[in-house]
Parts: sequence; C-alpha cells; structure tokens
Amino acid sequence: MSDRALEITDVFFAERGRLWRVLKRIVGDGTVAEDLLQDLYLKVSTLRGRSNIADPRHYLVRAATNIAHDHHRRQRYAFTAFSEECLGIADPAPSQEVAYSDREALSIVMQALERLPLRTRRAFELHRFDERKMSDIAAELGISTSLVCSLIADAYVSVRSALVASGHFSPPQP
Repeated sequence: MSDRALEITDVFFAERGRLWRVLKRIVGDGTVAEDLLQDLYLKVSTLRGRSNIADPRHYLVRAATNIAHDHHRRQRYAFTAFSEECLGIADPAPSQEVAYSDREALSIVMQALERLPLRTRRAFELHRFDERKMSDIAAELGISTSLVCSLIADAYVSVRSALVASGHFSPPQP
C-alpha cells in the first residue's frame, strides 16, 4: 500500500464512527449503513498511489455519500424492475369475455346431457360428477361394467359434438 493509501486508510479508521452516521442518516438503517461502510473500506483500501486526494476526510465523506446514493438508486431500480415484473403476471380471474364464453359452453354441455337417454346421462353424471368407479355405477344401475363404459363414451361423444357444432371446441387435426 502506498503512503497516501495508508494515510486514507488511517483516516478511515479514525473517522469510522462519523462515516457510519453519515451513511445511516442517508439510508436510514444501521445494518445497511454498516454494510456500506465495509464497501467504502474496500474501495479505500484498494487505492494505490492516488496522490490527487488533497483532503482525505472530505474524500471519505463524499465517497460515503456517493455509496449511499448509489445504494438508493439500486434499491429504486430493483423495486421498479420488480413492480414491472409484477405487472406482467396474469390476473387469475378470467376476463368478462372468457367468463361469458365459459358460461355459454356450460349451457351447451348441460343441454347436450339433457338430450341423452336417462341411463346414459345417469352413468355419465355418476362417473364424472360423483367420481364413482365404473364397477360401482354398474352395480347401482344393474348393468355390466362394459355397458357402463360404452354409455359414458357415448355421453362424451355427444358433449363433444355439441361443443364442436357451437364453435366452442375445435377437434385436433390429424
């Protein structure tokens, strides 16, 4: 370390309390002020041959002030970037158009289910809405499990056809 850098380091240690108070006054937090004071020390300790520093005390106070203001700018930028990032997060609530379209599609599904034969609709409702096993549905309706599978498949085909016909669903293209 050069004599000048050593002198600035000596002044830093002599003025450490004052520099901490300057930093704390600007940033408003003693812990942050301590961190910034360490940053200032690292900056000061790396000075090599800087003979153009006429008043080390003034230099240290000015450097501390600059470090504190830089910290404020970084914090403000981080907050702004975070705020802008938050603006890009989609609202989980559907738009009015989507809600209307969904209600319309539900109405079409309900109409399609109402047009089904009673046993087919009942098998579908027990399976889809009550989450019942096909074997339990077969036992309740007094039919075979394979017939339950067939009835449920028919219900799905009917619902899908109604949605495709209304334009609410586009089947995948092969």
